[in-house]
Amino acid sequence: MNDIVDTAVAADRFKTLVAAVQAAGLVDTLKGAGPFTVFAPTDDAFAQLGQATLDDLLKPENKEKLAAILAYHVVPGKVMAADVVKLTEAETVQGSKIAIKVEGDMVMINDAKVVQADIETSNGVIHVIDKVILPPAAAVQPAATTPILVKDAQGNDVEIKDASRIVSLGGPVTEIVFALGAGDQVVGVDTSSTYPQEKVEALPKVGYQRRLAAEGVLSLKPTLVLATDEAGPPEAIQQLRDSGVTVLIVKDEDTVAGAKAKILTFGKALGKDEAAAALVKELDADLEKAGELLKRVKIKPKVMFIYARGAGTAQVAGLKTGAHTMIELAGGENAVTGYENYKPLTAEAAVAAAPDVILMLTRGLQSVGGIEGLLKEPGIAQTPAGQNKRVVDMDDEYLLAFGPRLGKAVIDLIYLLNPELKQ
Repeated sequence: MNDIVDTAVAADRFKTLVAAVQAAGLVDTLKGAGPFTVFAPTDDAFAQLGQATLDDLLKPENKEKLAAILAYHVVPGKVMAADVVKLTEAETVQGSKIAIKVEGDMVMINDAKVVQADIETSNGVIHVIDKVILPPAAAVQPAATTPILVKDAQGNDVEIKDASRIVSLGGPVTEIVFALGAGDQVVGVDTSSTYPQEKVEALPKVGYQRRLAAEGVLSLKPTLVLATDEAGPPEAIQQLRDSGVTVLIVKDEDTVAGAKAKILTFGKALGKDEAAAALVKELDADLEKAGELLKRVKIKPKVMFIYARGAGTAQVAGLKTGAHTMIELAGGENAVTGYENYKPLTAEAAVAAAPDVILMLTRGLQSVGGIEGLLKEPGIAQTPAGQNKRVVDMDDEYLLAFGPRLGKAVIDLIYLLNPELKQ
């Protein structure tokens, strides 16, 4: 009978786990006498972390952190499934406890599901799980390092001394932090943070980023607050700083350059420069794919973007908006260019704009009653888009986030505006 390491090597679904064990220097430990109980994430489980996060964890300088994460998946002794289900928690080799819960015929280890149990080895047992479980943030923080200096939106130097407890404000900010591999350090988010969904749903909410109450943020005992200049009010931000919390605010620019700047700035602040560079490289690659796709577009569609939160609330995007930028990146032409920012929808303006396609956020389209409800808004039914019912929608925090997924959002929008490309 093989030991734990050799059993994992022989299987097809633990290649990432084996590579991580090797990188963390834990091979000899897990080939030892034990016995050990290993809750083993599959390759698919590790893939959920994102390639940039995996690459970062496997770097030599992160060996200590990786070892702590892997040790959190190991419990001393040989605990078979019949005994696991009798427990509510178990102390790991890493030192922190995992939570064990039985839900019907499922056994949950923290938020991971046991998908196969009782793979016996010569020095213990393996239970297969569908997610990587992460120990408490403080338990995997490296030793104190030199403070990091980062420029904020006003050009001031902000000194980052401790990023072990992060409150992230704004959907793009939260998405970037998780994409950088620092999601385990996040202790709270604002209500506009919706991605990655499973991760942020489990986190405490501190209200909407533009209407913060400092007390709610401070109750989470953050060491660092990350935000864009959308966050406020100013007095709440100042109260956080007066309370000794480090606050880093960056510019919120709805451009490709702005997206890259946010990624690189937060990457530097969190000591994730290489992960940030990898995300920017991936974004550039996606935009290059978008460019190749646009070469197949024969007719540039005229697009009107409508923002709505209920019937009669429609606002139309003009120049200098994130929607205008996305339309242009996707090879479309903004049907409304006579003003900047947003203006209320009027029948005259809609008919004059004559859009071929109307673009909306998914929740916005739902709020007006879908396409049929939209056709009741002023002038819409008289436009080419209305007459042909050419209305497309995208998720709110996907279309206008201007974060790591920007390039992918552009590609998806190209296909929505030009469905013939899929034929």
